[in-house]
Amino acid sequence: MLHELVEWGLSLALAGQDADAYNGQQGDMWDAQKDMSFALLGATVALAVLFVTQRTRARHSFRDALPLVAAEPKRRLAIDRRGASDEGHSFSWCKMGCVNHLVQIADSGFAVVNDGLSSLEVEAAIRGFEPLDSAQHAAGRGGVRDVLRRCPAAAGLVTHSVVRNAVGAALGPDAFAVRGVLFDKHADANWRVPWHQDLTIAVRRRVTVAGYGPWSEKAGVLHVQPPRHVLEGMLAVRIHLDECDEQNGPLRVLPGTHLAGRLPDGALAEVVRSVQPVNCAVPRGGLVIMRPLLVHASSSATVPRRRRVLHLEFASCRLADGLEWAERWQLAA
Repeated sequence: MLHELVEWGLSLALAGQDADAYNGQQGDMWDAQKDMSFALLGATVALAVLFVTQRTRARHSFRDALPLVAAEPKRRLAIDRRGASDEGHSFSWCKMGCVNHLVQIADSGFAVVNDGLSSLEVEAAIRGFEPLDSAQHAAGRGGVRDVLRRCPAAAGLVTHSVVRNAVGAALGPDAFAVRGVLFDKHADANWRVPWHQDLTIAVRRRVTVAGYGPWSEKAGVLHVQPPRHVLEGMLAVRIHLDECDEQNGPLRVLPGTHLAGRLPDGALAEVVRSVQPVNCAVPRGGLVIMRPLLVHASSSATVPRRRRVLHLEFASCRLADGLEWAERWQLAA
């Protein structure tokens, strides 16, 4: 198109006969403009075809995973039930409704446990977090990373019987906590989080290993995106220290999307359009147990009230040679 503009300029600068001879316009004074119009039309058509192609691929990427979404819950439930009966590690959790929660986690990717911590346990945890509260409010932040190392109250909740039994039932008795974050949504920190999957893990040092990447750093800690099987073997437990309802920015999830694996941006957008979201209303002391690959989000609170959540992540596998989890807190008390 730049070439055509130069020709047009020459046709204006030169005498008519000279311009026609130079440009080869064959007597058509609008030759350059016509060429540019056809070039623009061709580019527009090409962009439209590219847009439709990418949109179709993204849709097919998600639809190709739908058979897995339908079949995987039965397979995982069989594994979970076999683990509960063969290993005996989840007996106490099963007495508390473990099977129902395991079915929900396998099928939908999450489960809400209303009866988690008692009121006294919640109060004790809140008192333990008070030093962190002062620091984060002074800094104007709505959360604290590295909370397991910084706060004994948080580390103590890793071994709480409800947490221990729930994680043990899903991941096995050798599971361990690998990361903890305290989220604190309030009037001065009323954030929103768009739809996403939790795709990174915290590690001790950077080692170049196939399947791990890209790398990032958060609060001075190295993070990396691991292969799919690592994420599928993880579980998050969110302990609510305050009641969370529809008005104060609850966790929102798209049920079943954890079974589609790691979603590229186009497929993620298609999932958001296709799956009906669910708001996780949780009472004080309740838990949300979820898979990291579950697509989730959080809206800003319409009626800002304090909403403190301790987010704990658990795993049970070793990483590739040379890589180590940044933290490793055993379930055993």
